[in-house]
Amino acid sequence: MNHRSLIWRFVALSFGILCADHAIAQDRGVAGQGRIYVGGAVGQGGYDADFERTKAVIRGTGATAFSVSANKTDTMWKGYLGYRFNPYVSVEAGYWDFGKVDLSATISAPTATSMQRSISASGMGASAVFWVPVSNSWSGLVKAGAMRTETKASAGDVGGGLTGVPAESSTKLNSHWGVGVEYRLTPAAAARIEYENVRKVGDDTKFGTADIIMWTVGASYRF
Repeated sequence: MNHRSLIWRFVALSFGILCADHAIAQDRGVAGQGRIYVGGAVGQGGYDADFERTKAVIRGTGATAFSVSANKTDTMWKGYLGYRFNPYVSVEAGYWDFGKVDLSATISAPTATSMQRSISASGMGASAVFWVPVSNSWSGLVKAGAMRTETKASAGDVGGGLTGVPAESSTKLNSHWGVGVEYRLTPAAAARIEYENVRKVGDDTKFGTADIIMWTVGASYRF
């Protein structure tokens, strides 16, 4: 199942939950609640890439026949600080840790050897968040913003007389968007489920780029 199909199923499920809750609850808004909030979340995600640049790097070592495998998913987390202007708009700024992807190349020519390399990414950024209050408990959210990402690729020791790959890094400004559902546990505390996407993280002139996909479950507290 591709990521786009998962996104639409998530949106449809979220919409159904919100509509059902709206039918049985009264929307009392967020009056009297604090505007500043902090939150954190943890979950799973992956690097959506074809690794064509990785294959070019391996060819640069002198390898002429090889295969590449990748563990594209890892645990990810984030922490953020938010300010809510009204029941419909807030801003959030935070730090994201996108885990890493492990690459393994099995080289068969001109000699039999292998290479391992890992690529990790993190980011700091800010987003505008648009809320859809449905009841006193449930709200939907859509967010869009930008973040400065840092991507690091470890060195790769090939062996077999082939040229090694040096460690590299890259910083870049990336677009960022997401959707989610929040459930208010108390006037101050809330739980949240989110899907987020960060576009073209990395560097095509070095180790390549990837869209980072991130699903999280987290909580926030409003002061």
